[in-house]
Amino acid sequence: MFSEITLWATVLIFTIHLSGHIFDKITIIPNWNSGEIADMQRNKAFFRKGQIQMFFGPVILACFLSSLLAMIAVWGHGGATKTYAIAAFALSTAINIWTLAYFVPMNKYFDSQDYKAETLHRLVKRWTTANHLRFVLLTVALGLAIAAFECYRN
Repeated sequence: MFSEITLWATVLIFTIHLSGHIFDKITIIPNWNSGEIADMQRNKAFFRKGQIQMFFGPVILACFLSSLLAMIAVWGHGGATKTYAIAAFALSTAINIWTLAYFVPMNKYFDSQDYKAETLHRLVKRWTTANHLRFVLLTVALGLAIAAFECYRN
C-alpha cells in the first residue's frame, strides 16, 4: 500500500509541476520573452512582492523527494515498475541539476535589472528555447511516473 501511495503522490506532484510550467508558458513568459528591457522591468515590477520561484522551488524539491521515495519503495518490486521509477527519478534529477546550473544563473541576471540590451536579448532567447526542452523532459518524466504507477497496479 505504501508503494502505491508513494507512486500516486509522485504522479500528482509531477502533474502540479508540469501545470506550473503550462501556466508559466501561457501567462508569464509572454510578458518578457521579447527580451526588451522595458518588458523585463514591467515583469519585475509585477512580481515585486512574490516570485514565481516561491512556487517552483518547493515543487522541484517535492518532485525530487517523491520520485526518490517512489524509487526506493518499488526497488524490491523489480520489472518495469522499478525501471520506470528509476527513469523518472533520474530524469527528474537531471532536470533539477540542469535548472540549477543553466536557468538559475540567467534568472539571477533577469532579477538584477542591470541589463545590457544585447546580453538580455541573447539570454532571453537561450532561456526560452531551453525552457521548451525542459517542458518536454518534464512531460516525459511525468509519463514515466504514470507508467511506474500503472505497472505497479497491474
